[in-house]
Amino acid sequence: MKKEYGLAMVAVILWSTLSPVTKIVLNTLPNMEVLCVASFVAFLFLLALNLIKRKFKGIRDWKAKDYLTVCGLGFLGLFLYSALYYYGISVMSAQDACIINYLWPLMIVLFSIFVLKEKMNFRKAIAVLLSFVGVVLVATKGNFTEMDMTNLKGIISCMGAAVCYGIFSVYNKKKAYDQNISMMFFFGVSALFAGVCSLLTEERAPIASGQFLGILWIGVFVNAIGYLSWCMALNRGETAQISNLAYITPFMAMVLSHFMLGEELSIWSFSGLVLIIGGILIQVHVKTGQKV
Repeated sequence: MKKEYGLAMVAVILWSTLSPVTKIVLNTLPNMEVLCVASFVAFLFLLALNLIKRKFKGIRDWKAKDYLTVCGLGFLGLFLYSALYYYGISVMSAQDACIINYLWPLMIVLFSIFVLKEKMNFRKAIAVLLSFVGVVLVATKGNFTEMDMTNLKGIISCMGAAVCYGIFSVYNKKKAYDQNISMMFFFGVSALFAGVCSLLTEERAPIASGQFLGILWIGVFVNAIGYLSWCMALNRGETAQISNLAYITPFMAMVLSHFMLGEELSIWSFSGLVLIIGGILIQVHVKTGQKV
């Protein structure tokens, strides 16, 4: 397995724990408070890692526009994305929020065509179509003509998060900053904005030890290690192929949500995920050995 696929799989496995763990934490704590603390934990972890690896030499040549660009990417791809996704998780089941949010790999492929000028061929189109239909099938529970509107705000929120992260991933690849440094800044920006929103809109709640362990898991493993692995994989590999690997996450998240939260698994969920995995196999497994 190529190194970029190994890095992507690390992110996929860690990200599959995000929705059930976040759902548990958000049951007793405000959204922005959780996002602020988790982002700050990720920032501190990456700060320590960069100090150990002596990565700060890489920002000597940064100019004012580079700092502004990094702050903008951090706001869009981590703060705004997470804020929308956390809201979706708080008002929907963890597995449904995760599945709808996982339109973002499709958004990466679509935006990469316009921004990175990557080509769309027949095999990519079929893979993307299969994966997209799989996500829609799970989200609608097989009823394509009528979706349950009781969670409409959550659905729109998760879709908005998908758009934010799709744009962020493409522009982050285009700018090609050192991911160790830029991810640290991204989480710092996310912690700052989430902290301000928490102070202005929420009542702070004390964080118990069990809740802090959940936030620590989100901050260190899901955020710092997961996002860093994903961005490194995306920068090393072909955008569409790497992006399709992310569709494994909803399947794993659904299984974890079932065991951790007692959420029901339906036949439509499994049917949709068969299509999702089929799209991944078409995209990644190249029998002819021809570069796509």
